[in-house]
Amino acid sequence: MSPLFEEWESLLARAHSVGVAGCLVPSYGPEEWERQDRLLTHQGVYQGLGIHPWWVPGQDLGRLLELLNEAFLHYPKRWGSRLRAVGEFGLDRANPERKACFETQRVLFREHLKWAEQLSLPVILHLVKAHGAAYELLSGFTGGGVIHSFSGPKELLHQYREFDLYFSYSGALATSEKAREALRSTPPDRLMFETDGPHGAALGKNGLLSPASLPVVVQIAAEVLGKSVEWCRSVHRENCRRLFALE
Repeated sequence: MSPLFEEWESLLARAHSVGVAGCLVPSYGPEEWERQDRLLTHQGVYQGLGIHPWWVPGQDLGRLLELLNEAFLHYPKRWGSRLRAVGEFGLDRANPERKACFETQRVLFREHLKWAEQLSLPVILHLVKAHGAAYELLSGFTGGGVIHSFSGPKELLHQYREFDLYFSYSGALATSEKAREALRSTPPDRLMFETDGPHGAALGKNGLLSPASLPVVVQIAAEVLGKSVEWCRSVHRENCRRLFALE
């Protein structure tokens, strides 16, 4: 999210050098939509379109809906087959600022689902301390998608399967036992990995946010699962192809 576009050339080159074949770049907010156009010159880079809940605080709901709907009338035509998902969007109640705009997040959540169904695209969901509300809003949705950087209670895995959702695990596996427990309970046909980047020099607390760090995340997952790295790579690759209709 919020890609560091100025560094994208070097980030992609670094990722490719360690065997990362492609990237799916979710949107963060309207400020990034036009800059995502630059990524269309790179093969293997796909796009998501949406408004992240972190972009919502302080924004007017009417204006957000206007921007979102204008974007979905414009960018699917412009990006064509590079657009493979709606998102990243979702619900976040992690701090008072986000709690204050939670109703706005709910309205935007419904609007994103509408566009996902209209365009027959999967969704990329950001869910923090809001699983009950998300489950309610997803009722009736069958378009599929992924909960990114999942670290919710493992008991939620079965419930979310109702909506044909996958579960993607990030570098949080290095420090979060809760994420490890959920990973161990995730069926192989619902499993993905990610870096939750990109970032260049600022790699985060555990240094696993660069796209080039995906093999490290996979290595950690393999150790947690007691599987081979190749098994994890194969599962991840097949599930990404299936969900995002990749060749």
